Amino acid sequence: MATVKISQLPPASGALSSTDVFPAVQSGTTVKATSGLLSYQPSGAGAVTTTIQAKLRQIVSVKDFGAVGDGVTDDTAAGTAALATGKSIYWPTGTYKVSPIASPAPHSEPNRTSAWELADGQVMFGDGAQSKLLWGTPATRQCFFKAADCVDVALRNLSFDGGYSSIIVDPDTDGSVDGVVVENCYFKNLLIDVLGGNQLAIDSSSKYAKNITVRGCSTAGPTVHSVLFTNCYNAQATGNQFNNVTGGFCVNASQGSRNVIISNNTADTCEYFCKVESSDTAAVNPAKFASHEIVIANNTAINVDIYGIFINGAADHISVTGNVMVGFSNTGVFLDQVVGYSHTGAVVVSGNVLSAAPASTNAIGINDALSTGTSPHVFADNVIDEVLIGIKISRKNAVITGGSLVSDSSCIVLNVPAIIDGVVICGVKMKGAGGVNADGVGQPVKRLTVTGCDIDFTGVAIFTNAATSQSIFSNNTITSAAPTVGGIVLTSPTNCSIQNNTLNLNGTSVDAITNSTAINDSIVVGNICTRPITLVSPSAGTINTGNITNAAYVA
Repeated sequence: MATVKISQLPPASGALSSTDVFPAVQSGTTVKATSGLLSYQPSGAGAVTTTIQAKLRQIVSVKDFGAVGDGVTDDTAAGTAALATGKSIYWPTGTYKVSPIASPAPHSEPNRTSAWELADGQVMFGDGAQSKLLWGTPATRQCFFKAADCVDVALRNLSFDGGYSSIIVDPDTDGSVDGVVVENCYFKNLLIDVLGGNQLAIDSSSKYAKNITVRGCSTAGPTVHSVLFTNCYNAQATGNQFNNVTGGFCVNASQGSRNVIISNNTADTCEYFCKVESSDTAAVNPAKFASHEIVIANNTAINVDIYGIFINGAADHISVTGNVMVGFSNTGVFLDQVVGYSHTGAVVVSGNVLSAAPASTNAIGINDALSTGTSPHVFADNVIDEVLIGIKISRKNAVITGGSLVSDSSCIVLNVPAIIDGVVICGVKMKGAGGVNADGVGQPVKRLTVTGCDIDFTGVAIFTNAATSQSIFSNNTITSAAPTVGGIVLTSPTNCSIQNNTLNLNGTSVDAITNSTAINDSIVVGNICTRPITLVSPSAGTINTGNITNAAYVA
């Protein structure tokens, strides 16, 4: 209720006197008027007049319901009352201690989803790191907020300390949660910072959520994952800062997630940067449990312990571009096989910078272990160093183009079940013990193309370990100051073309180009070599002409 003294009313520019405003009241009299009777006129053309009461009630503060925010007083009841209004809630600067909110909800994991449930359009917002929600009872760790049946809800400019998660997205029915934003929030001492979906093993009762976004947030290190999307459609994690995520993944797009964007995030000290996975219960319903249509772009992670980017899902329509992963001990980008799922969609891994920890002994820059599927995978313009193997391919139909690979062993290893077939390697700069090693473990090599590459090696530049057919090795620049095996060494080449290569090898006991067993109906033409070309058992249909084999070695 407002108190106004008539004598204190400002002049009305000669138009009205105080008795005109309150004609029945004499000057000097005190008048009490509720804010519901006093009008509020916003400035600006077309603004609509309302009451001061209505204006004040547009924003609800948790302190309107008795919250103290001193970090000692339990403010759970105040938070419960504020959320019951269904309005957006302001959490002013302070530390709001929260204890168990309610009993565990149905279809939920025990002791984690008994949270404040958000209603349609509700936004929880504060003053950034200064507005902290503190979980007060570690023995009964729960989520702070929950989205189960709502649209367009958000957490903005809040800080969360302790508890299971800042929010759990756990739909009552498929699509009953549509639109959740967690923005500019701060996380500390949580089990999982943002839990998008049911963390239990996904089953037929699990429901999907839509349009989940986590952006501009910062974590000081959760116990497990920072951002977990499970069965989420159209999910995004963008522009976040991850620190000390040493128990899991910075971002995990888990079982059944699709159309996920993970971009422009930074991470310092983590076990893994991100993972995309599908459930191991594919036999139940592969379409439901598959995770695919994923973009992982322009992220930077340093001090990665094990994996940088791990694709362990349906692996259909995956783009991994422009990322920097530094310090991993195992793999920079790993495409893993999952039984029961399709791996037929396109995969592009391009423009990434991948550098293993200097002390690592078996790290791989890119490991494509998806042996099934027919769509080609493309690996373009990646820069990889400090690894044992630069790129390892275990599939047919792959393209490796551009970029730079520095490795302790072979720069590119082809190890495909049944047959190495349809792999193109073009314009790659390589430096290592070996360049291209088609070891095949006895599998034949067919339609392998290595062209326009620059290979600086110490063992062998291009090697095939089984019968090689319909393959092209052309226009490569091959250099070695101290080769131990040879330049191009092929097993039983048939219908192959070895043309216009430059082999600058220093040594007295290696061949520039050679083969084992026999060479049939092949072309060896226009090569410039500092060492001999030795063809074993060439067939009548093999052409060996126009080569220079006595060029001087140039250091």
